[in-house]
Amino acid sequence: MVEKLKELYPEKIMCWEPGKTSAKEKNACFTIECDKNIKETIVKVWIDGCLIPDQDKKKCDYMFIIPEGKVLILVECKGNDVKKAIEQIRSTIQILKPLVDLSSQKYAFIVPTMVAPAIQSNIQIVMKKFMREYGIELIVKSHHCDFNLANKKVN
Repeated sequence: MVEKLKELYPEKIMCWEPGKTSAKEKNACFTIECDKNIKETIVKVWIDGCLIPDQDKKKCDYMFIIPEGKVLILVECKGNDVKKAIEQIRSTIQILKPLVDLSSQKYAFIVPTMVAPAIQSNIQIVMKKFMREYGIELIVKSHHCDFNLANKKVN
């Protein structure tokens, strides 16, 4: 997967941070919990403003690639517009389709600073739809999200 990323974006190596397991933006934080051996192989990719600098394209903030297990994780840290974050994740999936297709485990995380109670049920519907359409588990977790890679648990 990392080789495919190099092939697709050879001039964008400055957007990668090997060994990084967290992303923070807009008072929202996402962290991958894993053992040291896997941590060293994780590649964090800054998508918005670096890998895909085009401001006219919707895209999420970060992607994490874990070569062991062919894991791909998309992350959008957001204020409170979960609907817009979902659109950004969808667009990123289309833009990075060759990488998404190579992945055997796919996750998308939206970490808003606040989720309006009125949209909670809509989020559940969208989460199921993501799994059906893309084979991607979509998780929305307010403020801080810790994802344990070993047991696939979200805290």
